[in-house]
Amino acid sequence: MKKLLLFTIIFIASLFANKSLAQCVGTQSYTLTPAGPYSAGQTVIVNYTLNSFTQLNSNFIIAFDLNLGVGWASASALSAPGNPGGSTGSWVWDLQNTFPSGLNFGPGWRFQNTVFPNWGTSSTGPFNFSFQLTVGASTSPQDLSISLGVIDDCQSGGWSNGACCSVSSFSIYTGNSYTDCMDSLAFNYNPAALVDDGSCCYVAGCMDPSANNYDTTVCYNNGSCNYPMTYIPDDNFEQALIDLGIDTDSILDDLVATNQLI
Repeated sequence: MKKLLLFTIIFIASLFANKSLAQCVGTQSYTLTPAGPYSAGQTVIVNYTLNSFTQLNSNFIIAFDLNLGVGWASASALSAPGNPGGSTGSWVWDLQNTFPSGLNFGPGWRFQNTVFPNWGTSSTGPFNFSFQLTVGASTSPQDLSISLGVIDDCQSGGWSNGACCSVSSFSIYTGNSYTDCMDSLAFNYNPAALVDDGSCCYVAGCMDPSANNYDTTVCYNNGSCNYPMTYIPDDNFEQALIDLGIDTDSILDDLVATNQLI
């Protein structure tokens, strides 16, 4: 009977501990405008809401930390979180900040308490804010993941008696950017592309203006260019041109493309 009672006490204590760690952060939600997928140079607006924050052991919320994939070129603030019934101070958009605990933060929103500088806000929410992201210009696949961590005084080092002392990541978006031609009938079709950028080409030919068969209507070079030739009767001289990389066909045929000699 004593063993059963002891087990029950331990079990209830374990449940309470797990609940304490899990319940500080309430329900989180978001919207993305537009919804994705995204292409190079595109702008995306993220609107995020945390409906409540439970202050276990007087542990205040202090920051919303963004974790962004390398494919995002920039992040900027649009609207700050509210502070209903909270401490004196304001939310500031910060690209980088190191908290007393050594935790590195940014970009994101951080609460600046004007009375106790290392504390967050006593507000329990709701918290709603928005920010804008821009996709980089890379033409290769780039990580466009977006996640967010809610940071409190326990994690930042501002309050030593807090609870919920682990930063949990809330995923907002996962995906890559890669724009190119997605039409399999086009000469420049790219099966790895995620977004069609309108660059599909359906006319192949020679695109070199110095070639005999240069075609201004062509958008895809198929290697068919032919060039005016210069007669080189001396094989030794032609071999020297080959060695110098001027006679690019590397054949002793007494001919060298004229444009290679200019």
